[in-house]
Amino acid sequence: MLMGLCVTGMNVLAAAPPYGYTTDSNGTELIAFRDNGGGTYDVQGYVNNSWYRSTYGNAGYRTIIVNESDGYDDWPSALSLSVTPSIVFSDQFVLLEYTLTASDDIPADTHRFGVHADTQLGSDDGVPLGFDDYINPSAIIMSADGNFAEGIQMQLRFAGLGNPYPDIAWYGYYGERTSHLRDTTWLSGPDNGTDSGLAVGWKIPAMTAGESFTVALAIGIGDAEELNRAAANTIGATGFTAGWQAVDGADYYILDVSTASDFGEGTFVNGYEGFNVGNVTEYKISGLEPNTTYYFRVMPHFPDEEPGTPISGSVKTKDGRVPEIIIYKDGELWTSGIPQITFGENGFANGTIIEYGTYDIYADGADTGVDIVVNSEGATASLYYYTLSLTAGTGISSVSGG
Repeated sequence: MLMGLCVTGMNVLAAAPPYGYTTDSNGTELIAFRDNGGGTYDVQGYVNNSWYRSTYGNAGYRTIIVNESDGYDDWPSALSLSVTPSIVFSDQFVLLEYTLTASDDIPADTHRFGVHADTQLGSDDGVPLGFDDYINPSAIIMSADGNFAEGIQMQLRFAGLGNPYPDIAWYGYYGERTSHLRDTTWLSGPDNGTDSGLAVGWKIPAMTAGESFTVALAIGIGDAEELNRAAANTIGATGFTAGWQAVDGADYYILDVSTASDFGEGTFVNGYEGFNVGNVTEYKISGLEPNTTYYFRVMPHFPDEEPGTPISGSVKTKDGRVPEIIIYKDGELWTSGIPQITFGENGFANGTIIEYGTYDIYADGADTGVDIVVNSEGATASLYYYTLSLTAGTGISSVSGG
């Protein structure tokens, strides 16, 4: 019975990323991305002491908008694209969030947004693609040896990312990839293993001026077993969400959380020793300490059978002193003239718990249109104060946030 736990911690030290690529900041360096411009990002992964490319010539995962009527490239002038990359899933995947924003009305069922690539794994341009039964249909898998259950892989995931599911996911001969973006049914080309490519597409909904539409992909390159353990989870300062693959026949799951890898006596977190979470495939764990490594395991249980084999993982909670912050102005992501975040006087009181959520920023009693989104749930501003100082030219000389 195959089972995969969805948060792991891998203390693998890698070589520096390829020139021009960005990797994580905590030293594991398992995945890296590069902005190729024009909405295109490339991704490489560190496996067996080498960096593995995932696209031919490092050309990256390209973006396109096609017309639904004829399938030709047709990017409306009223649609602008921004791409936000981040490293997620136990530092093994790059999450690419694509946001289309309309400057004028866009009718429904006229266009489709797509991401496509001429794929290559390492130095091999003939690597086959397919769907792996283990996580089907949430990903397209590229496998170094054609065995989609093990070995070195690239996984392109599009489910469980908190964004719309694609209307089409296709793989096959690389030269045909964009022509399939307007297919009306889920379709995959032949697993020819000669020169493959892929394409993932979403129908663009009706949009009015100022509205946005966001979709996402997660790309991981590494050992299949480790990639299958990692998935979308919220890791904060005081908790995280553990998820796992459903096991056929299991009627409930038992969860343990410990401060020790051997789950020894006296190391369990209060409330999470032999905890029955029911017949679910994820569970939110809370009440943890910031900047601390925790170990956890999930065991499936079956009617009238012995429990299944547990799968273990680990995760390090975020440093609670400094929250992860995103800045919006007038409801849109602020990408130019970005305010400077500083810690000093006139902000949150010392020791304040900065709750997960959005905060409006006021000056002289008036809403400035600036919002601060705090992504680290329960981040503690211990020993710090919080203020927001806007850069010159915004028309506001000084603003304190709270």
